[in-house]
Amino acid sequence: MLELNNSLSFLLSKCNQKAFAIAQERLGAYDLTPEQAVALTYLYKKDGINQLQLGEMIQKDRTTVSGII
Repeated sequence: MLELNNSLSFLLSKCNQKAFAIAQERLGAYDLTPEQAVALTYLYKKDGINQLQLGEMIQKDRTTVSGII
């Protein structure tokens, strides 16, 4: 029988949760969320993009991007 604790999807999910928690902790000192840090990184690399383009790059819809920025 498949053990859920050893399944690839479970382990990847746990890694994602841990990475997100570490990112939150480190970025909290700058009053940023991980999503905001990603958006700022894309804006830094691609100066002059609009909200729709940013959303496509970070794979978020316009409403979500609005909340992030």
